[in-house]
Amino acid sequence: MGVRAMEPSRGKSICVPFDSAEYYATCVAAPESFRQHLTAIFGQHPELFPARMREGFVLHDQRWSIKQQVMLRRLALKATAAVFLVRPSFLLPSMVGRTGAVEKALSLRH
Repeated sequence: MGVRAMEPSRGKSICVPFDSAEYYATCVAAPESFRQHLTAIFGQHPELFPARMREGFVLHDQRWSIKQQVMLRRLALKATAAVFLVRPSFLLPSMVGRTGAVEKALSLRH
């Protein structure tokens, strides 16, 4: 029996653009709408998604972010069963804030 290395959790989220937080809230509440949005974005920007996304995915589950007070969904790839968090583009990767809140600070620093 060989030792199987654990896969690091880095890279297990997918940042997906949404027109607004309101549109995201509407979209994430309806699984079919969310799936359609992901499929449309994948068609336009496949580089944002895992390599084997083309082989299909299922919506895995949903979770409530206590930090940001927003519903989040995860998807699982059919090919590998790997699970990825779908993070809307208005949230920072660490989920500690929203991009709009730090946008001005980054502009001033530049």
